Amino acid sequence: MVSERAFERSEQWRARAREVIPGGAHCHAKADSEYPQLSPGFLVRGQGCHVWDADGNRYIEFASGNRSVSLGHAFEPVVTAVRAELEHGVNFTRPTPLEVVAAESLLELVPASDMVKFCKNGSDATSAAVRLARAATGRDLVACCQDHPFFSFEDWFITTTP
Repeated sequence: MVSERAFERSEQWRARAREVIPGGAHCHAKADSEYPQLSPGFLVRGQGCHVWDADGNRYIEFASGNRSVSLGHAFEPVVTAVRAELEHGVNFTRPTPLEVVAAESLLELVPASDMVKFCKNGSDATSAAVRLARAATGRDLVACCQDHPFFSFEDWFITTTP
């Protein structure tokens, strides 16, 4: 049996968002047009695989932050590590030792790799991979997964969106 859920606060946030953000969301994958009518509204917190909306409704977030939150929300070891690094400062203009240590750790996990290049988001990483593949192969076509089409905001990708 499904109980009735309240969405009043989420609706208020939706209305405010539509006034200042085109489509009410900064990411097409988060837009209301991509979800059924009674989907969660505005999410305010998460713990593990659960998220809560602005009205206090709890959900299992099967999409895991659009596939980017593989450890669950607010995973304590990650929260602790991030909190510790925040005390040192973030987003410096020059490289930090943490970048080197992270790259070395990643290379240990993927021994077939020679070097590591960190990107600020998935779109940049995917677009860089496409450019590298095109340069290495001389080909210009890109294969995209039909069931998970959100890879990039770049021009090469936007033309593939149905």
